[in-house]
Amino acid sequence: PDQIAFICRTGNRSGFLRSQIESQGVPGIRDVSEGMMGNGRAPGWMARGLPIVSAQEALAAYGAAQAAWGQN
Repeated sequence: PDQIAFICRTGNRSGFLRSQIESQGVPGIRDVSEGMMGNGRAPGWMARGLPIVSAQEALAAYGAAQAAWGQN
């Protein structure tokens, strides 16, 4: 199944958001708990050299996904 992932700077806000959405019965939510910049648990998305895209690229990919889901 398709999943939604949340990420923020250090993982605090994304973890809170995940718990709020899951409490509403939405399954398949992921939290990138180390965040973009890292925290005491892990180095972070950027330090690991994982891919980063611009907002425009992300919006284009989201639009394509919506079309594939038949929600346009």
